[in-house]
Amino acid sequence: MLTEQTGRLDQKALRQLMIRLCAWRPLTGEELATLLNKKRDYLRNKHLIPMVREGQLKLRYPETAKHPHQAYVATEIAQEDRHE
Repeated sequence: MLTEQTGRLDQKALRQLMIRLCAWRPLTGEELATLLNKKRDYLRNKHLIPMVREGQLKLRYPETAKHPHQAYVATEIAQEDRHE
């Protein structure tokens, strides 16, 4: 999936890829940054936080935002939207 991506992705394509990755397994911000070759702070501020607010991703440990093993998980709604 990642090797198919060449060049820059627009916001929608990047977010769809992030949803697919987080549906595969819970991923930390650092793991996503490495997989996508992006800076962790950029992903967190421009994509991860908004995607959690919009219900596309959810926190693995929602009761503790700064949990040492915090990771992102794709929501069922986001996965369904991806298939439409």
